[in-house]
Amino acid sequence: MDRKIKFKVMRTSCIFAGILCLVLVCQIAAAGSSNCLDNTKKIAVYLPSTDVVAHDPICTAVFFEYDLDYLTDSTITSNLTKKNYELLLVPDKHMSDKAATAVNKYLNSGGKVWFFADPRLKPDDSMSDYRINILGKPSEIWISHNSNFTVDNTDPITNGLSRSYRSLSTTNKSTYTRSFNPDSGNISGFKYKVLASVCKDGDVLIRFENTKTGAKVIYSNENMFISGGSCNYFNKDTETRLFQNSKNWILGLDKNTYGISITYPKGDKQVTVTIDDVMGADKEIPKTPTFSRWKRVRSLQTCRT
Repeated sequence: MDRKIKFKVMRTSCIFAGILCLVLVCQIAAAGSSNCLDNTKKIAVYLPSTDVVAHDPICTAVFFEYDLDYLTDSTITSNLTKKNYELLLVPDKHMSDKAATAVNKYLNSGGKVWFFADPRLKPDDSMSDYRINILGKPSEIWISHNSNFTVDNTDPITNGLSRSYRSLSTTNKSTYTRSFNPDSGNISGFKYKVLASVCKDGDVLIRFENTKTGAKVIYSNENMFISGGSCNYFNKDTETRLFQNSKNWILGLDKNTYGISITYPKGDKQVTVTIDDVMGADKEIPKTPTFSRWKRVRSLQTCRT
């Protein structure tokens, strides 16, 4: 087969793959799913200064399908509004007083915030525990390989997890946590629920919600979603499930226990379909019987339109 014929075959295959992707997308869209990740949702990341933006691997990795904006102390006051951003990510424990004021205002207006670390440190490393109104009483505990995590697995965020886990950490390390008693209640207009804790004063995963304004908050410990290393708590499967559940809850996405994720990378004419199973979101199963015919295309990852 000469080069010209090879090119034609490859081109035909790409055209078929493109049609196949469009068929899959249309089938799932027709089923009324909101699980297709809409990256027109604007997400911002707060970091105190532009000096540390380059050192933000977690948000750039796990929210890769979104075109993230970075807000710093010089921009957060004027730019952090519900109109501008669907969600604010806080990956670092350093936060200025100016930023804390902006975050509280954003939450009061119905915004959504995910704290990947406890924001109790000022940029100069001095302590300020109570600046975020809903986070409650601060605490600090030690976590080692002997630590046991207690999980409330009756919540959408912790669905599919066990009731308890032994830490996989190989070192003894102190970490910032929060202390809520009782494990559910109300604070500053939000309903809160502790989802994972290590001890009485060691709450490491908490969700907050104001059903009137639509505001949502996830507070998670800084090592909650780290797989591997000396300070990780869970294995990669548990962490992946926990992260996906958390992401679906705070962004209002459909539950997807069968592993289909369709993303539309902004600024690129490309449709990416990742298929781990032949079914869609749970409520789509009876609506997509023809989808099972594509079981053999599991290796298909990317096709251009």
